[in-house]
Amino acid sequence: MAVAAGQPVLLPQPLGDPSPHHCGTCLGAKVTPPSATVTPVQSRAPTVSCIHYKFSSKVSCDTVTFHGLNIALGNLKQQIMSHEKLKVANCGLQITNTQTKKEYLDDNTPIPKNSSVIVRRVPAGAVKAPSRARIL
Repeated sequence: MAVAAGQPVLLPQPLGDPSPHHCGTCLGAKVTPPSATVTPVQSRAPTVSCIHYKFSSKVSCDTVTFHGLNIALGNLKQQIMSHEKLKVANCGLQITNTQTKKEYLDDNTPIPKNSSVIVRRVPAGAVKAPSRARIL
């Protein structure tokens, strides 16, 4: 197969779905042959990532989308509250990882893309109770 200089070549599409959230934008990526002159290629839009969340009292899950590999807990809470039309003054959110059952506490904690979390509404300004109780 002959390729004209400066013309991009389409790579064959891989078989199967490489990940459960694969959107297909990387299929058919264009590559310039080394013998040809390099022409500028338009940059692609940033990848959209998502986090699936479910309120403990609901049956269905919802999704928050963002750009990047992870999202800070504080930003995730803000997006969930705006999506659910909740007011910060009325309540806070307690976020727990669905698989590990670990509660995220620090608002700067990065939560990786494609994670699933459970959300609980708590009273505004609520402090988590200590894990140990002393009996006297």
